[in-house]
Amino acid sequence: MINAGPKILRAAIDGNQALAEVLGVEISEQWTEFGASIFRYTLAKLASDPNSQVWWTYFVVHRSDQCLIGTCGYKGPPDQEAVEVGYEIAIDYRGRGLATELTGLLVKNAMQYQEVKRVQAHTLVGPNASTRVLEKSGLNRIEVLDTPEGRVWKWAYPA
Repeated sequence: MINAGPKILRAAIDGNQALAEVLGVEISEQWTEFGASIFRYTLAKLASDPNSQVWWTYFVVHRSDQCLIGTCGYKGPPDQEAVEVGYEIAIDYRGRGLATELTGLLVKNAMQYQEVKRVQAHTLVGPNASTRVLEKSGLNRIEVLDTPEGRVWKWAYPA
C-alpha cells in the first residue's frame, strides 16, 4: 500500500501514463472503478488539512507483478472515535484474498491510533464478496441502516 499524497493524486487525475511514471509500476486495466473524481476529492481534503493524509487514499501495488491493482483507505479522519474503510481490486486480481489482506492491514493500522476505537464499513444487504472480505478481516455485522440510497449493513471492529 502506498499512501497517496498530492503528487500521486495529481498523477492519478492526469491519467495512467502519468501515474505509472510517478509510481514506477505497471498499471492494471480497470484498476479503479471510481475514476478521477475520488482523487480530486481527496486532493481537496488534503489541501485543507495536509496532516490528514494517513486517513485517505492508498494505492495498491501487487508485489510480484509490480502492478497497480486498486485502491483502499479510509473515508476521512476519525469521527466519534471511528474510521470507515473501503477498498477496490482490479477484476483480474479478485478472488485471491487481496481485499481481505488490505482490509486487515487497514484495521491494524487504524487501531494503532489512540483516537480510533472502532473501524467500520458498509455493504449492500445480503451475502456478497464484500461481506466475506469484512468477515474474514474480523469485522462483525452490527446493524441494518436505511439510507437515501437504500438499506445497508453496517460492520464494525471490534463489534
